[in-house]
Amino acid sequence: KGAFKTLKKKPKKFAKKFTFWNEDLRISRNKVNRLFKTYIKHKTEGSILEIIQSSGNAYRKERAIYKKLLVSTKRKAWESFCLNHNERFGFLFNLVFNRGSSENFIGVNPNNDPNNTIEDKINYLMDNFFPSPSSEDNLDYTPIIGHVEPMVLEDIEMVINA
Repeated sequence: KGAFKTLKKKPKKFAKKFTFWNEDLRISRNKVNRLFKTYIKHKTEGSILEIIQSSGNAYRKERAIYKKLLVSTKRKAWESFCLNHNERFGFLFNLVFNRGSSENFIGVNPNNDPNNTIEDKINYLMDNFFPSPSSEDNLDYTPIIGHVEPMVLEDIEMVINA
């Protein structure tokens, strides 16, 4: 959403660089690390099961909150970056978001013919990278089953006991 607005905007003098890390993330990360260390300490010391479970639950809950905060902060920072971006490369933007109005250029010239259409170029590439199967290729597999001897009780016991 924010990326499409960059193409239509006038460039600003100074664009902010793309940073998402802030003080809230640092505090939340430190809290998660502290809870993880507490949880591991309780597990290694062989504490009571209820203490281990409560410290593990507290760690997992805080980790989930931290991950949600991290994702939302990255998203907000990316949207802000897209809205404030001052270098507009229209061709690259249109190419990435499939908004190209002109024909795409493919740097292939089969048979050195400058009048090849885009379909000819694509067919040339497809034939080179994915050749059609020739008559020499035998893709049908038919297994040949020879004579099979019946199994004897001793053979079965030998396999089971081995």
